[in-house]
Amino acid sequence: MRNFRNSFLNVPPLELLGECIMPRLQIEQFTEDADYAERTIKLVRDRKAGGFCVFGGSPDMVVRVIQTLQAEAESAHGIPLIFSADCEFGLPMRFKGNGGSGGGTEFPDAMAIGRTGDPEFARAVGQAIAKEMKSIGITWNFAPIADVNSNPANPIINTRSFGEQPEIVSRFAVPFMLGLEEESVAATAKHFPGHGDTSVDSHRELPFVDGDWNRFSTLELPPFEALIGAGVRSIMTGHLAAPQLAEFLGAPLEDRFLPATLSRTLTTTLLRDRMGFEGVIVTDALEMKGVTDLFGDAEVAIRAFESGADILLMPPDPVIAYDALTTALLQGRITEEQIQEKISRIVKLKEFAAIEARQISIYNLTALEQDHATLARQVAEQAIEVKGTIDLHDAHLLVLSDDRPEAIGKAQVFTDRAAMLFRSSQLETVSEWNENSEWKPNTVLVTFHRARGYLGGTATNASMPRIMAHLAKKISTEHLTLKGLVLFGSPYLDSELRAEPGFVLKTFSESSASIEAVLQKLLAV
Repeated sequence: MRNFRNSFLNVPPLELLGECIMPRLQIEQFTEDADYAERTIKLVRDRKAGGFCVFGGSPDMVVRVIQTLQAEAESAHGIPLIFSADCEFGLPMRFKGNGGSGGGTEFPDAMAIGRTGDPEFARAVGQAIAKEMKSIGITWNFAPIADVNSNPANPIINTRSFGEQPEIVSRFAVPFMLGLEEESVAATAKHFPGHGDTSVDSHRELPFVDGDWNRFSTLELPPFEALIGAGVRSIMTGHLAAPQLAEFLGAPLEDRFLPATLSRTLTTTLLRDRMGFEGVIVTDALEMKGVTDLFGDAEVAIRAFESGADILLMPPDPVIAYDALTTALLQGRITEEQIQEKISRIVKLKEFAAIEARQISIYNLTALEQDHATLARQVAEQAIEVKGTIDLHDAHLLVLSDDRPEAIGKAQVFTDRAAMLFRSSQLETVSEWNENSEWKPNTVLVTFHRARGYLGGTATNASMPRIMAHLAKKISTEHLTLKGLVLFGSPYLDSELRAEPGFVLKTFSESSASIEAVLQKLLAV
């Protein structure tokens, strides 16, 4: 653990505000757009930004940009930057491969890890992801998800959660966190105080969780308590309002409907004081509509700071956020003491997650690929759940995919490789689906569907859940048969079926390892 606390000594609080803001960093744009690159560098030089949340590009591009910005920080003020990313299932969640390989390992989703029944897989996956992140210079992972997926219709959590019960989530989220932090990558429990029982996507609008204290204390909060007890270094507050919970904790009427990210009651009174969390509190992305629809960019930044957050993640315009905090300090709305308290926690996180230049290497990433691919396959195989007896005799294959490019690509791979096992094969996306299409007898239906931000709720016209509801009705009213159902990703799409298919196979993930595991199981029939 490096010690650079002295770098912060004698620095005026006004000049430390940049440490409390973590802008978005688009790697490809930085590489290709000179103006964007210069604006980003100025955030380091002039605003003393303390770090960035990284998106896009290949690992080798990420390394070059991180090295460039670290050099700028060293030259400007001598305080190292920290780089973060959402790598819940590995680098491929945010980054591309280098010419088809070298992009890191795509592990099965958290719910698949939970379905293995073995927490050691969670620790091993956490360690593996941390090693890959460090190899490209990123040492803060916005994972694990501590949300309990208690609402099957949840459009944004779903298989990102380790499970549907707090005991399961705690049992797997803790070792996943420990695996990350054993490799000196800071972990983040999210989305406090619990995003599992929401029915709207906070990227698009503000969700409300109606539970009272009894519900939260027995369902939503236990995984966070377990992670705090195990020493997690950061927690992300979510863009979700919990009015009954806030009222129980003493929030004034005008504050009860605020999202946790802007609520002092939920962030400070509950998380910091009542639950005793002493680490870094980071907001969910402040560019999301769950908060941007409530206040202007400047006011959102100030309110998030006042709520108790230490780091404001991805404000729409980091300069506006910085200037807003500066004005708030000069006007006495926030204090120097508050800044110093936040900086003290941020410094501890940075010291823990500091990385030496020699540890950053694409060659290290490449060297890890084989062992990590084996681990991913083991998790995928252990996670598969089969009900009924797999029978492909005289069967037709129908593959239905979300419109996401990565889902379509994976669905195409599966269709091509599985085609030899069926009399016929067909791939359609939800936007192409025709409700009046002819239904072939002995159909095995395969779906590729998972939660993803900005896609809207689960009841849009072109949505997998709506299509499955229609199919369930069609099969029932027209007395059709479904020979088999294979669910990649969301395991809840069979809930509308009134008649059991011949077999149901669930993967709880749509990772490449899960596809391979299913193909091997079908080939073995």
